[in-house]
Amino acid sequence: MRQILLRTIGALAALLLAPVLQASVVITVVESGGDVVMSSPGGTLDLTGANLDFNNIGPLGGFVQPTSPELFIGPSQLIDVYDVFDNPGSIGSGFNPTSADATTGTDTYGVSGPAIIVPDDYVSGALLSASSATFVGKSFVSLKLNEGSYVWDLPSSDTLTVNVTSVVPIPAAAWLFGSGLLGMIGIAIRKKAA
Repeated sequence: MRQILLRTIGALAALLLAPVLQASVVITVVESGGDVVMSSPGGTLDLTGANLDFNNIGPLGGFVQPTSPELFIGPSQLIDVYDVFDNPGSIGSGFNPTSADATTGTDTYGVSGPAIIVPDDYVSGALLSASSATFVGKSFVSLKLNEGSYVWDLPSSDTLTVNVTSVVPIPAAAWLFGSGLLGMIGIAIRKKAA
């Protein structure tokens, strides 16, 4: 009976956390092997209440300009710009725009000042692909990026977060999986002992 209760609680926690984890986008910026890599596993953005300022802009792809702040990941494509009137300020002192040397993914998204950048004709709430941008031979110092966490709040309560960090964070799903695995191991050990 206790095992069933523990499994049920674990399943409910996973179901309740899944929508929360997907209702936002996190872009992680790290130094890796002498390069700077900006990447995101994707996610969704509810643009309800955000103002469409421009559409069919570009094509634009992987790009960073810390003082504006502007940061895009993904391939060069047409984009839409939604003003969310929220800007955490600059993400560094670098004024010169720098284009990425390589990009991956099918969607371009990111931030530009108080605005959210999404692919042209993005449907609010649709899944954005995992995307990245790599700046070969660059560092946080050469791009003049400041480490920190920068959050753009959308009117819908969704967020787009840019984490500039020298440490690669472990995704929440990995922690959830690990704790569930430890719980299952504990149950198996208790079962064997009984």
